Amino acid sequence: MGKLYFRIRRTDASGKVTYSPTATLSPGGSSGDGLFIYNTYPNPVTNSLLFRFNSPQTGNYLLELVSTSGQVIQRKNATLAAGSEIRMDLNPRPAKGLYFLRTSDQTHDKHYTTKIYIN
Repeated sequence: MGKLYFRIRRTDASGKVTYSPTATLSPGGSSGDGLFIYNTYPNPVTNSLLFRFNSPQTGNYLLELVSTSGQVIQRKNATLAAGSEIRMDLNPRPAKGLYFLRTSDQTHDKHYTTKIYIN
């Protein structure tokens, strides 16, 4: 898999169209601006989920399962020492529906948000 290229198209009130500069993302690693590639699976979730980086990380992390109304349903603290995966067991299991997994790297002040569906 090669690099992914992104641009944002913006249309102002008068209809004028402008484009942002092209941003490059390299799947399977870090982009040039320090953005780490991650994923959350399985999705839909039944009993537990895995938050996973594509490369080893070090730091203290806080995972929060958040409802669409903004209520924090569950929290988990984790520490990675050259690891790439954090498991979160959903116990007690929340009601079926759409949620967000908000992950904070408290060591490096980075934040990641993923939409998940609980089945």
